[in-house]
Amino acid sequence: MYKLSNYIVSCEIPTQSEIKDIALFSTRTGNMLSLKSNIFEQLKINQYDEVDYRILNLLIKYQIIIPEEEIEINYILEENKFLVQKKEGIS
Repeated sequence: MYKLSNYIVSCEIPTQSEIKDIALFSTRTGNMLSLKSNIFEQLKINQYDEVDYRILNLLIKYQIIIPEEEIEINYILEENKFLVQKKEGIS
């Protein structure tokens, strides 16, 4: 299944609606999107099967949610190492 990334920032967006909007920013990918607060609450308690598949796919694409077994810091370190090696190879 999935889990929320450790590298997201959330912020409530002021609205007149009873259901608030939440801005989610992935510091890992630089992507941002807004969700209804009830959807964000479902994510926080791991109720991914309650979330519309289109939203879920976007969350996966933006790496706001990640595979449950992923050790995120290791993945990020490997990704950065690869990008540095790639950059050095181009120079």
